[in-house]
Amino acid sequence: AALIGLELDGEIDSGREELPLYYRFEADAGPWAAWRGRLLAFNPPCARVRSSADFRVEAEIIGLDTDRMHEDHMGIKPYPGSPQGPMVLTRRVADGRVLYLAGDLADSAVPGKTADADVLEVLAKAALWAADVPPPVTTNAPPSVELVTHVKQDRMAIFVLNQTMNQVENNDVIRYVVPLPDQEIRVRVKAPVHTVTAISGQPVRHEVDDGWLSVRVPRIDEYEVLLVDHTA
Repeated sequence: AALIGLELDGEIDSGREELPLYYRFEADAGPWAAWRGRLLAFNPPCARVRSSADFRVEAEIIGLDTDRMHEDHMGIKPYPGSPQGPMVLTRRVADGRVLYLAGDLADSAVPGKTADADVLEVLAKAALWAADVPPPVTTNAPPSVELVTHVKQDRMAIFVLNQTMNQVENNDVIRYVVPLPDQEIRVRVKAPVHTVTAISGQPVRHEVDDGWLSVRVPRIDEYEVLLVDHTA
């Protein structure tokens, strides 16, 4: 809050101890456009903040209309109320970018917490917006897919670890890796690429455009390694 220049003014809660808070993006463009108009959930507490005109509010905290809810209602269906204050704020400070989250989405992203499945992607978009640089390796997979590159003189290895889990918590936790079909992985290359192979043996297709190598992978199970042979 101090870095972005916000003034904190207490906390916001949902009005019911057992219910989550909600927020909604209203942006038409940029990394948040995919969630425009949708209610997304997270766990309280949440800071109440005051912002001036040079801040951009990307998402608002949405209160629940508790008058429409029976006292035994467990929050399965939210009844949206009026905006309660900013949830996601952005601001350019000198030559940098600062993004502030009034609620702790990182805490909501762990298993057993109340949050939308989109929370990891929202956090990833927030980090990329603040960094203001394209990542050296990208994919159309969820943020739960980890990519690491290892480069030698004439070969690059791209390690792909799929940590996309089914998580159901009701006393016991049931988890299994969710296979991801038809994935694309893009990585910066500085030399002509000759071949790309997958150690699993599945066929992959690749092309190079403007310094980016794009590799189409039919399926990623728990892990995959792509070997890229290029000119030394």
